Amino acid sequence: MTMPQRLPASAVDRTNIQPIERVCSRPVSPAWRQCLRGLFMAGTLTLTVACGSSWYSDGIAPGTDNAPTSNHPGANDPIPEAPENQTTVTGIVVDGPVAGALVVILDADGNELATEVTDNRARFTAFIPADAVYPLTLFATGGVNLTTDADPGFRLEGVIAEAKQQRVVLSAFSTLALKRAECAAVEAGEAREQRVQRLLADPDVLAFLKRYEFGLDASVTDHFLTALPTEPAAAASLLLGSEALIEAVRRATAALNAAGAPISIEELLWEVACDLEDGRLDAASVGTDPARIAAFHTALASVLTEAALGELWIASREIDAVELLEQAVVDTFGLNRAPDLGSQPLSEGSLEVLLRSVHASLALAPSDALFDLYAELFALSQDAPRATLRERLDPQALRAAMAGLLTDVASDPALAASVLELNALATANMLPPQLNLSATPQSLPTRGTESTTLSHTSEHATVCQRVNGFGGWAGLTRSADEQLVGPIERAETFTLRCAGPGGVAEQSLDILVPPDVRVRFLRADGSLANTSEPGETLTVRFELFDVTAKQCEFRRTDTQASVSDGDTLTAADGLAINIHCEGLGGNFINSTPLPLSTVPVSLAWARPNQRENGQPLSDLIGYRIYHGSASGNYDGGYVNVDDPEQLTAIIDVPPGNRYVAITALTADGLESRFSNEGFTYIH
Repeated sequence: MTMPQRLPASAVDRTNIQPIERVCSRPVSPAWRQCLRGLFMAGTLTLTVACGSSWYSDGIAPGTDNAPTSNHPGANDPIPEAPENQTTVTGIVVDGPVAGALVVILDADGNELATEVTDNRARFTAFIPADAVYPLTLFATGGVNLTTDADPGFRLEGVIAEAKQQRVVLSAFSTLALKRAECAAVEAGEAREQRVQRLLADPDVLAFLKRYEFGLDASVTDHFLTALPTEPAAAASLLLGSEALIEAVRRATAALNAAGAPISIEELLWEVACDLEDGRLDAASVGTDPARIAAFHTALASVLTEAALGELWIASREIDAVELLEQAVVDTFGLNRAPDLGSQPLSEGSLEVLLRSVHASLALAPSDALFDLYAELFALSQDAPRATLRERLDPQALRAAMAGLLTDVASDPALAASVLELNALATANMLPPQLNLSATPQSLPTRGTESTTLSHTSEHATVCQRVNGFGGWAGLTRSADEQLVGPIERAETFTLRCAGPGGVAEQSLDILVPPDVRVRFLRADGSLANTSEPGETLTVRFELFDVTAKQCEFRRTDTQASVSDGDTLTAADGLAINIHCEGLGGNFINSTPLPLSTVPVSLAWARPNQRENGQPLSDLIGYRIYHGSASGNYDGGYVNVDDPEQLTAIIDVPPGNRYVAITALTADGLESRFSNEGFTYIH
């Protein structure tokens, strides 16, 4: 095998580095290791191999049941003692955990110090000269991300700042930070090593990460570039955040390629890093493409939304990776327990980033799922676990909404420009929406026959949501709109919520209708008494609609004594209950006789020929005959007539005043208004 000429690190053209499709875990034969190292340093590494005995001194592939247990230390394990005049360096490679990655360690002058391959727990151990010139830069290529079950598709980078630092994590975040430094070096025309030195000396080196959070807790961003997390929560946060960042890059890359704008994961990560040189993801840096940055913004909003719910879906495998990442805290970092990511609350910074990105998504692709998420985020208590959000929302609908928006952003430059503009808004400094919801009329004269027009206007609102669902009052609407709702059968409360960059506001309005009271008489066995004989004992029950018992008066017609729900009465000719109620929507006055033996009554009517809108009535299927003791109060119920050609009927009614009206029924389930009312007195 001919070895290519080794180039200094600053001369490597990283855009030509192709991903390793598969590199298996150590121990690797010396010849293969030397070949891989040479290819890597030349920047032309292209390798497609299969795991096999030729790669291993013991013939055992990683990830199999008989794979050797890792000898590389985790975060809290002792560091192996190095040979004389050498120093031990241990590390972990995580996109998610990456097994079989080739790790190359360079000194500050670009000289190669060591190469290793991560084991089946994504760990490696290397021995370097004790007099190495710091900071050291580490590069990892190829291998298999144990979460995605694929090659990461880009080069992971890390840094060892000084000799006393012996543990290191090569993650998506350290890679982004170092690429940012390298991009700045190219822009300034200085050596990469100088910019890395400056990066490590900057006390706020990770401010750009804190601005966007990337799913990390603030405590992790304070130290992860130069140390391994030693607590389960910090390690889990790093794993989740790193996987979320690269999953966003993967989704954006896939969307851009599908839209005919080809780009690799490595190239997009580089462009994101360069854009973050000014601390903002706004496509304002030289050479950045707004369409690419907007696609990444949208994909990042998608994965951060999932992370906020305690999930992270790997699109290529259609699995939720959280359980795998939780277990990796134990397997990869060597910590003693796996945290429950769903029980972790969102940091204040993560919440602010989510509010901004979800508002942008809602403004560009309105959906009830995104509106509900935005409202929940604004109302979320500071210590609420992520699982709380998942229980209240529809994660599947959220994923679908965000995926659709990403597809559109990747192919529409105007939409991409809007993404960048909306994500630049500082939602915390915006005014909340102000609403004005009104109804004409607000109080209706009858029940079940009248409609009302609900109107709303708003300020500082992007989109509004009708909440209740009654009469079509549901779904998203514009910030100013009106809708006819009805007929209103009972008192209804209509609620409107509006969302804007400054928050979510809500207003409700009551539509009033006159009250209704229905009286039932029960026999001793609890059965309904439609008829009775004089002297029979009956129990009276009241059903109240849009009125309370305190607003009503019930009295016997013979003695004027008060009657309450559950009282017993003795049936007698002429005995009735007078009802008088005063509700918010009006008054109810009625007299209901106790049911005595019924009398047959003959009825006749004319067949209707057209609908209310003047169209021919061609699907008539029958009628309903209503009767009751007072005008408009058909407390006797109704009788069905199932033959549309039948125009006469005989019904049984009790003695006393009897009011009758008929409705028509159609095949599509509609019922007409009441006909004109007939009256008779039954002796």
